[in-house]
Amino acid sequence: MKSWKVQFKARKDRLLAPIGDWFVRNKIRANYLSAISVSFGILGAALTISRFSWLYASAALVLHIIFDVLDGTVARRQGPTPKGYLVDFFVDRIVIVALLGILVFLEPLLIILLALYAAVSLVYFAITY
Repeated sequence: MKSWKVQFKARKDRLLAPIGDWFVRNKIRANYLSAISVSFGILGAALTISRFSWLYASAALVLHIIFDVLDGTVARRQGPTPKGYLVDFFVDRIVIVALLGILVFLEPLLIILLALYAAVSLVYFAITY
């Protein structure tokens, strides 16, 4: 019997395969998706600080996670590179620093939301690496 981690990764790969193939066919590099990911992450942090709209901030952070997952899928299909790994690593850290930086401005409820975001990210990291 396969572990839940192996089963989850297999299902994730099956779900994302057609999307990753589309990006590869259209010559969209994983680093481009990393740039889009960091843009949405920083936008989500900025919208959270400004308190413009929780809906928009949440949507931006969800899009950050989606593009962060997709850049790995595309990288595996195109063949990962050491430079691409570093780009992905630093892009992820930039968003984490941006989100942690807003703690200064947050109320307790928002800290809980940020903690949930961090927990989901950590669980995903633990499952996929």
